[in-house]
Amino acid sequence: MSAWLVVPCPQARVAELGRCLSSLAHDPDRTVIVTAQHHDPIPTAPVTFAIDGDVIDHPPAARLLRDRGQGFSIARLWNLGLTHAYDHGATSVAVFASDVTGRPDSIPLLADLMATTGCVLAAPALEGETRILTGPRTTHDRIPGGCWMVDARHRLLCDESYRWWYADDDLEMRARKLGPVGLFAGTGLALGPDAGLDTAEKRGWAEEDRARFVTEHGCEPW
Repeated sequence: MSAWLVVPCPQARVAELGRCLSSLAHDPDRTVIVTAQHHDPIPTAPVTFAIDGDVIDHPPAARLLRDRGQGFSIARLWNLGLTHAYDHGATSVAVFASDVTGRPDSIPLLADLMATTGCVLAAPALEGETRILTGPRTTHDRIPGGCWMVDARHRLLCDESYRWWYADDDLEMRARKLGPVGLFAGTGLALGPDAGLDTAEKRGWAEEDRARFVTEHGCEPW
């Protein structure tokens, strides 16, 4: 199996990115960082940070993509990374926000769990036990935002009309038409606070995204 990691960076939060990559210790040749064109480039040389007393080594990223599309779409950042991984032989692709942390075995473990259960999409169970989801999507039985993995055989991509939120919710709804979705305990993956990204402009985008999701799927995303 060839598991890849895609980390979209809508803002150049280099310290958080360093903590994410250092905790996962994933192969840089199978790690794609996607940056938005409106912020400074992410450095690809090793950089050391001190965060809350911890020394974080940000390893070089062998693959760095920059979104040069018109306007902003978080889904477009994800798609750039997904397409690159698919085209370079990935069998599974993890898409994590830059403030997700885990262990060196988190990505291969999630990929193995997804493969052995036949899931189209997998994510960490942040609370409770492992669950394979085959029924209707509910607030409780859904993937967490910004931390999931897809089976590359389906070449799933996000709807780029989603600018800020709910693109992964929409992706999950389409994945469920292809097969089960899994929430897996014991992966060691944890979501960050996602601080510093909330602005009036982005809240407006989120409201538009939510309305789009409800119109298309006939239910609330969460």
